[in-house]
Order: sequence, then C-alpha cells, then structure tokens
Amino acid sequence: MNAEAGRSCRAKEERSASTQWARIDAKVPFDIPNRSGFDLSSCLECDAACADNCTGAGPETCETCADGYERKESDRCQDVDECERNASLCEKGTYCENVPGSHECKLCDRACESACLGEGPRGCVDCTVGYRPSAS
Repeated sequence: MNAEAGRSCRAKEERSASTQWARIDAKVPFDIPNRSGFDLSSCLECDAACADNCTGAGPETCETCADGYERKESDRCQDVDECERNASLCEKGTYCENVPGSHECKLCDRACESACLGEGPRGCVDCTVGYRPSAS
C-alpha cells in the first residue's frame, strides 16, 4: 500500500488473507529538541510524604518532608503520630486517630460515658448507664 508524500494511509476496511498495516504520519504541535540522551518519559507524582520536589519514587527521595512527616534516621520522610505526641489534641467525648500526615478526632462509642481511648465499646474508659464492662 503506497501513500503520497504528506498523506496518511489507513488499512482498507475489507479483509484479505494478507495482513494490512496502517501508516499514520503524526504531526507534533510543538518542536522537541533531538538531544543525545534525551528521554521522553512520564511525569510521576512525588510520594505524599514530600512537601514539594523529589528525585524518585518513595519517601526517601523527598527534598523536603510535608507537614505531618519528618525525616527519620532511615533518611526517609515518615508519618508523625500526632496522637502519641499529644494526648490532648481531641476534645472530651472523642479519641485521636492518626492518619497519614495528620490526625482525626472521632466520636466515642455511645457505650462510653465521657471518655474513650479508641474505636467502639472496647475503647471506653468508663461505661455509660445501660452498659457494663466486659470480662475481657
């Protein structure tokens, strides 16, 4: 299948015993310099632990750690457990749950009188009226 210069060729719609190939002349809307060693590659997002730029994949390649992360002895940005560092982050009737880069204050279970340390009735410090402590 021949094509005139500057035109695109496409395989015929009808089927034949021989394989037919399509040739499409791609027109790039901008000029890409042809440099030695220049490689077109995808831009990949830095790890969530990075504040801005990174040099590769993973939290060890962050130039600067994001808020809620700090550089540890392993030289990687690791999540800070705000709940462990500050027990008074959340108001009465809630408990602190660490999430990547931050924390969330969640409501205590209805079985808890006024305070809890974690999720569900097992997280209660004291039981409210109508509930009793479990044996375990």
